[in-house]
Amino acid sequence: MRENKLYQRTLLLLKLCATPQRYTDLKKETKLSDAGLYKKLNELMRKGWLEKLPDGRYILSRVGALYLEELEVEALLREAVKKLGVAAVKTELQRMLERYSYK
Repeated sequence: MRENKLYQRTLLLLKLCATPQRYTDLKKETKLSDAGLYKKLNELMRKGWLEKLPDGRYILSRVGALYLEELEVEALLREAVKKLGVAAVKTELQRMLERYSYK
């Protein structure tokens, strides 16, 4: 459960930072403590997913944008597996790969 909560907060921070965000706005939106938000922002900057602008606002980096897209696709796949089952999703993905692969 704790991992899921951390994942959700990371996802929320990345989504919020698609546009430049002030620390106070991020704190309000995430409901994290000062220490928690500071730690999370620094972690995401160390990973290269966020950048701090000269005016102090935070923004998603190019690497972070790619990672966010990956997380969103992963979430869609999880939801599809929940609703349709692994076999159906796997079959459909294989069909799509065959349809769009260039030979």
